[in-house]
Amino acid sequence: MMKKPRKVCMRSVPRRPFPLVSGALVLALNVLLVLVPGKGQALAAGGIDPADPMVRITFARSGLDVPKVLAELSREVTAATGIEERFITYYWQTFDAIHCMGEPVTDKPIFVDMYVPGFFTDQDVAGMMTAIADSLERLTGVDKKWVFIHTHFPLQGHVYISGGVEYWDNYRGQTSIEPRDIGQRAMGKFLFNDAAFVFQSMWRFGLISSGGSDLGELLTITSQVEDFDQESWYRAWNAMALKVKATADEFAAGGHDVSARQAYFRATNYFRAASIYLYDKDPRGLIAWQNGRDAFLAAAGLSGGLIEHVRIPYEQTTLPGYFVTPDKSGKNRPLLLIQTGLDATAEDLYFILAAQAVKRGYNCLIFEGPGQGEMISLQKLPFRHDWEKVVTPVVDYALTR
Repeated sequence: MMKKPRKVCMRSVPRRPFPLVSGALVLALNVLLVLVPGKGQALAAGGIDPADPMVRITFARSGLDVPKVLAELSREVTAATGIEERFITYYWQTFDAIHCMGEPVTDKPIFVDMYVPGFFTDQDVAGMMTAIADSLERLTGVDKKWVFIHTHFPLQGHVYISGGVEYWDNYRGQTSIEPRDIGQRAMGKFLFNDAAFVFQSMWRFGLISSGGSDLGELLTITSQVEDFDQESWYRAWNAMALKVKATADEFAAGGHDVSARQAYFRATNYFRAASIYLYDKDPRGLIAWQNGRDAFLAAAGLSGGLIEHVRIPYEQTTLPGYFVTPDKSGKNRPLLLIQTGLDATAEDLYFILAAQAVKRGYNCLIFEGPGQGEMISLQKLPFRHDWEKVVTPVVDYALTR
């Protein structure tokens, strides 16, 4: 059992009503809690691919036998849910301390991120959350009321908090899909049986409306990808990216700026997709990233000044970004500051947000901070916990526009 902490953000939060109170709590955790990473191990176990974990567990140092805990966790969750171990990959990361509003927290909460396949039902996800919390309580000695679990794409509706499963939406209810063998459920087998391939493909299909992809090109690419084969994924996306980039170059050489810009935009996203499963030690990852960035810069250069590549002063270097505006009138407009997260790039954010925002009269300043895009790929600057030291110079720069 744990000692009562002196000051903890989440101590007095009731379980209901979840959407208003507990939902705000989880968001507050992202804003107010600061994890100080340790030098300890980050270990993976389970099925699928250790480099692409399904369940990420962040826990304070405790001298636990982590491999043993992960192995037992796998067995217990499988026994409790019937979900095969091959569908569950665990990643364990330690940290030295946790602070809330500047105050150290003495209890040992466990934070769990779950990336669940799109073919899991609500019952699968809820059952897995409960099983993970029960198992962690037994294996680590941490009361399960201190276990916080939330899901990411493609299912974001669930959260485990205060010892139980809740939903972001009251109306979500239970799925209409009848439980059956998990291996037979794969998003209606749309495009692929590999749920990760489905998600990454749908991301690119979603960029069509922002000019980031073309339906015919996407169908051609996905028809050439072999299910569960990450090498074939790279080959198909990279081949189309090179083809579309060559087409853009030809258009540009002929003075067809609009067609060239549109093709460069599409090439940007195809190079980006090609890089998804290339890890740090694979030089093709950096090449694909650089090719995609170069294609976007070429498109920006043909935008008539509406997409400006900027460098924002930051400590001893600069942050890369883009200033995007609806027109060159110089009219005062509301400005959106757009930043990415763990693995997206500034170019991604143009298609996801800025391209639509400028149509609605906004100026946009997109930027990458330490740990993101160029800052980690080229400058090798990792994430930092005091993010206000990143945002402050960005705001200062924005005020000069």
